[in-house]
Amino acid sequence: MKRLSKAIVLLLSAIMVLAMSTSVFAADPPTSGNITVNPNFNGQEYKLYKLFDAHITFNDDGTQRAITYSKAGVTKDSDLGAGAEWFTVNSNGFIEAKSTTSTDWAKDPDAIAWAKTFGTQQGSAITAASDNDPNVKWENIPFGYYFVESSMGSFIGVDSDNPNVTIQDKNAAPTIDKEITGVNDSTATLGIGDENKRTDPGKGESEKAIAQIGDTVGFKLTVAAKPGANSYVVTDTLPAGLTAPAAADVSVACTAPAITDSDYTVAVEGQVITVTFKQSFLDKITAEASIVITYDAVLNDSAVIGQEGNTNNAKLTWGNKPEVNKSEDESTVYTAQVAVQKNDDKNKPLAGAGFVVRNSAGKFYKLDDNGVVTWVDSIDDAEEHNSGADGKVAAFTGLGNGTYSLVEKTVPAGYNKLEDTPFTVAPKDYTDTNLKQSKTVVNNTGTELPSTGGIGTVIFYVLGSALLIGCGIVLISRKRMQK
Repeated sequence: MKRLSKAIVLLLSAIMVLAMSTSVFAADPPTSGNITVNPNFNGQEYKLYKLFDAHITFNDDGTQRAITYSKAGVTKDSDLGAGAEWFTVNSNGFIEAKSTTSTDWAKDPDAIAWAKTFGTQQGSAITAASDNDPNVKWENIPFGYYFVESSMGSFIGVDSDNPNVTIQDKNAAPTIDKEITGVNDSTATLGIGDENKRTDPGKGESEKAIAQIGDTVGFKLTVAAKPGANSYVVTDTLPAGLTAPAAADVSVACTAPAITDSDYTVAVEGQVITVTFKQSFLDKITAEASIVITYDAVLNDSAVIGQEGNTNNAKLTWGNKPEVNKSEDESTVYTAQVAVQKNDDKNKPLAGAGFVVRNSAGKFYKLDDNGVVTWVDSIDDAEEHNSGADGKVAAFTGLGNGTYSLVEKTVPAGYNKLEDTPFTVAPKDYTDTNLKQSKTVVNNTGTELPSTGGIGTVIFYVLGSALLIGCGIVLISRKRMQK
C-alpha cells in the first residue's frame, strides 16, 4: 500500500512538472467577421461587394500586427480601372489609398458606380422588412475591404482588429409636400387635401383650388431634407391643363444650409419640372432642413372640367434606388362650367334664345382668341351662346368659384324675356354637382292682342245687337204701359 501511495504521488508530481514546463499556446486568430447595418430603413435594399482581399500578419500573442490589401489580377494602377483615381498599386503589388484620397471619396457617385462593377457581390441582397431590421447583416465573411450599397454608399474595411463592424444608414427618409399658395382671382378659396390623395406625412394644407381658365396658380413644394442626404431629385409633372413655367421662373430656397444657384439645376421638358441637387450642397445638411421650391403655372383651355380636376404629382427620389426611395404628394386645380337647356311653357325645346353670363362685378363673360376667360363691361361685347333646335345652349366653360347670372340677351319671337337666372360655383365643393352645373330655363308666350276679323270685332257686333234688342224691349214695354 505504501508503495502504491508513493507511485501515485510521484505520478501527480510528474504531471504538475510537465504542466508547468509546457508552453501556453495562443488560440488561432480569426479569419472572418460580420457586417451589420443598424439603423436601417424599411424597404431599403442593401448589397455587399468585396473590393480587395486583406492579408494579415499576427504577433505571438495573436494580435494583429500588419495588414495589406490585394486583388487577383491587379498588379498595376490601370488594373483598377476608374478606381485608380483613389487607389494605387505599390511596388510590392499591394493596393494602397492615394494620399489625396479623403473620407469624402465614398460619397462620390463615380466611386459608387466603380465599386459595383469592380467588386464582387457577397451573398444576396437584403431588404429591410422594417425599420432597424436586425437581419440586415452578413456573417462569417472573409477579411477584406467592402462596399455596402444603399442610399448611404459606405466603404468598410473588415479585419481581425475590427472583425464585427456595425455601420449606420444615416439616410432617414425625407418627404415632400405639395401645396397651392394662391390663385390670381381674388374670389378663389383654397381647399384642404383629402387624406387618400396624400402619400407623405406632410400637412396637406391647400392642396385644392377652383380657378378660371387663364388664372395663374402658385405652387410650393417643401422638401424635408435629412442629414446624410444623397442624390436628391425632385420631379413635378403637370397635367396638360396647366402651362409649365420656364426653368428660369422656378425658385429654390433654403436658409440652413444656405443654397445658391450653383447648388442645383432646373430643367423643364414639356410638362415635367426637374430640380436636381448637387451632392456638395447635400453634404452640408447636418440637421433637418426645409428646401422650398416655388413656381407659377397658368390654367389653360386644355383644362379638364369637373371633379376629375387637373392634378400634378410632385415626387422626391434619393439614394441609389429611386424606385424604392421616393416620397410623393399631389395638388389639384379644378374649373367649372354651366350649361343651359331652353324650353317653352309646354316644356318643349325652344330654339333661338341667346344667353350671356354676368359675374358679381357686373361684367360679362368672353373667351379671347386663346380660349382664356375674360370679362367685358358691355353686354354687346359679351360672348353669346344660342339655343338650337334641341333647346341646348353650349356650356360656358372655365369658371372659377363665385356668383354669376345667366342673362337672356336674345329673346325668341313671340316669347317674353326671361328674368336673370342666378347660380353659384361654391368654393371647396369639388363635385360635378357644383363644377358641371346645368340650368333649365323656360320662356312664356306673350299676351296675344286681337286681330282683324277675329273675336275682337265679333264681340262688338254681339254687344251692339244686345243693346239694340234691349232698347226695343224697353220701348215696346213703355208703349203698352201708356195704353
